[in-house]
Amino acid sequence: MNRKAILPILSFLERFYSLLTFSERKFFENIPFLKYLPDCCTISVGNLSTGGTGKTPVLMELLKTPYLSGRKAVLTRGYKSFYERSFFILHGNQLFLNGITDEALLINRYFPEIPVFLGKNRFHSAVMAEKLFKPDIIFLDDGFQYRRIRKDCEIVLWDSNDNPEEAYMLPRGKFREPLTRLFDAGILLLTKCESVNSEKIVDLKRYFYFRFPQLNIFECKTIFDGIYDCVLKAHSFYVSNKNSERVFAFCAIATPESFFRHLENSGFEIVGKKVFRDHYFYSGADLDQITKQAAVLNARPVCTEKDYVKIMSQKASEMRLLVFRIRTEIENAFYKAIADISRNGSKK
Repeated sequence: MNRKAILPILSFLERFYSLLTFSERKFFENIPFLKYLPDCCTISVGNLSTGGTGKTPVLMELLKTPYLSGRKAVLTRGYKSFYERSFFILHGNQLFLNGITDEALLINRYFPEIPVFLGKNRFHSAVMAEKLFKPDIIFLDDGFQYRRIRKDCEIVLWDSNDNPEEAYMLPRGKFREPLTRLFDAGILLLTKCESVNSEKIVDLKRYFYFRFPQLNIFECKTIFDGIYDCVLKAHSFYVSNKNSERVFAFCAIATPESFFRHLENSGFEIVGKKVFRDHYFYSGADLDQITKQAAVLNARPVCTEKDYVKIMSQKASEMRLLVFRIRTEIENAFYKAIADISRNGSKK
């Protein structure tokens, strides 16, 4: 059965899902004592869609920017990790930990001094964060749909490749809530601006400014941040050969097409690909198979940093793995706006 034939069913299910999300939202809005009020500033980084907008790179930039000073803590659901329905604190220089979600591992690798709290119950995580670490700022990862914490700032990410007129909700589309939820946001961050033309960015800004005049809208783009060679244990911004490096690309992220595009734009020749579901935990057999496939094609395996943090260092070296690094570049006005919110939030 094609999609056109089942469209009426999808539209009905979309309306039903919309009713459920509306009811949940109103339930928590009308029962205030169910919401935790942190003493510190709380900043949420989230989106309307089901993923792949670039939340983790944006959060990493917020954690390292000099515009935001003081003690920090991160609350994340730990989606599909062993601790999603329990509780875990990732803090300090830890050994390889199996079953921890890739976002948490990546944050810990770059910022071991910042505690990362895993668990679906982020109300509890916020309480424990303030009790144990007394942070000045709490960052709520993927927090736009989380109702049980008072937030000083709602940052919503929008993939610039998406069209607002086609923002259908699940299961008809990929959006978790309707566009009208943007009335509750303060900042809209247009991500992946490098993948569309300037006219598309202008159109998006015009559309959102007209419908949601309270929004502060900023642009950001994803840029190549070098290659880490697991054999040489060295970082470089250059492809090793004068000719394109032959690579076998694999990943377990929400938008693999974006990874492949960045690889090709950076001078790599992709001779093979393997895509796993988002947040997939690699087994030894998976990695051995990837290594064999790459060898047959006379190529080196390459993955994203989110994949690399789930692979033991010794295994990565045996695979002759290359790690493709990216980062998000955001205009300075965004950080200044967040800093103002942080200062005001800390005075409440």
